[in-house]
Amino acid sequence: ALSVITYELDQALGTDHYERFKKYLEYFQENDLVASAAQTDAKGDRLKRPHEQEDPDQYLRVIETRDDGIVVRGCKVSITNTPYADELIVLPCRYMGPEDKDYAVSFALPTDWDGVKLLTRPASFRKSKHMEFPAGNFGDAETFIIFDDVFVPNDRIFLNGNGDPRQTAYAGFLALMFAHYHRHSYTGCKPAITEVIASAAALVAEYNGIEKTSHVQDKLSHLIGTAELVFAAGESSAKHSEKAPSGTQVPDEILTNAGRRLAGEMIYDEYKILADLSG
Repeated sequence: ALSVITYELDQALGTDHYERFKKYLEYFQENDLVASAAQTDAKGDRLKRPHEQEDPDQYLRVIETRDDGIVVRGCKVSITNTPYADELIVLPCRYMGPEDKDYAVSFALPTDWDGVKLLTRPASFRKSKHMEFPAGNFGDAETFIIFDDVFVPNDRIFLNGNGDPRQTAYAGFLALMFAHYHRHSYTGCKPAITEVIASAAALVAEYNGIEKTSHVQDKLSHLIGTAELVFAAGESSAKHSEKAPSGTQVPDEILTNAGRRLAGEMIYDEYKILADLSG
């Protein structure tokens, strides 16, 4: 998403954010780093725009632009596995109007950067007996990230509406493009969750002695069909992707959202099937 949007930003405004991003990407790859994408703001009153909030820190914002960087204040919430990551990549979460310019910001920082505070709920994990995988030793952790007047150097800034109000409109483009790639990733990971649910459902049906009844087989085939359709949407989206001017492939928007919608709607039916077969 940053590759696509920073390139378009530079082409339109004559800035150097794409070059910054490429240098950061090289650093990221050379050091084999892991990042946590921080997009979701606290948001406050959903009927009000960022600049209209009673508490101005409901959305992460730039409070100062300096010659050598910016100072940011606010938070990002429900961010996955941040304590395990080397870097934070911060993105806006919505469209920003002209008066929201202070909130149009994107940057990257090490997770242990001065002023960055991680409030993380305890993660539940179960060590694997049959295969080695690092995440199994830690579990999934969700994090409330506080930016307590944090300084961000220029070479790590990818969007700054406070310093250059012309950049503000690109906050919405970046938020949407990140969401697009995130939805595409769903079409790969969510079928695996469905397969786990289907396997558990098949096993509990066998335990209950009902695995050969037609209604059980119909339910299991529904689970399998959902997983395959979601995955197929993702594959088709990749096949029909288009190359952005930056050279980055962008998945097909309609197919991506079709797969993501199906996965999001069917997950409740999947758990219901598992509960039904469990008796």
